[in-house]
Amino acid sequence: MATYINGTDMVVYVDDTATAGGSSSPDESTLLGVATSVTLNVEIDAPETTVKADSDKKQFMGLSRSWTIEADAFYSEVGESVDFYTLWNAAYGDNSTASTSPVIAGYPRRVYVVFKGATGGNEYKGYAYITNISATGGTEDAGTMSVTFTGSGDLEYSAS
Repeated sequence: MATYINGTDMVVYVDDTATAGGSSSPDESTLLGVATSVTLNVEIDAPETTVKADSDKKQFMGLSRSWTIEADAFYSEVGESVDFYTLWNAAYGDNSTASTSPVIAGYPRRVYVVFKGATGGNEYKGYAYITNISATGGTEDAGTMSVTFTGSGDLEYSAS
């Protein structure tokens, strides 16, 4: 029998510190607050490798992999969770003096993201860059934000 996961339990944690992904990252990772939806995408490039000897049956070969994590959340500027300003600095670059590679002042910096499938469940984590961030507000409506983390390197899997 299948076990269903409550979508509310699927969350994203972000560590945007200069030591992102280090041994202290799990303690420094902060919940992307007030998220309304999160998505983990994994894509496999599989070009066609058909030759005449394949009797007109297409053949493919898996080559490279890529991954993204997308999240939508209510817009927030205060609180203990990751907010728009935190994401903005990582995506657009801030003017702070950086002393730890790969952080360079004024340039986008990588972050460490953790996607949890459920409370106490499986984790998918890795380094990423914020490749899209947006804030939206409508008249008399709650402000929202969207963010896309594009993976840089391996997406690690940890079973619960």
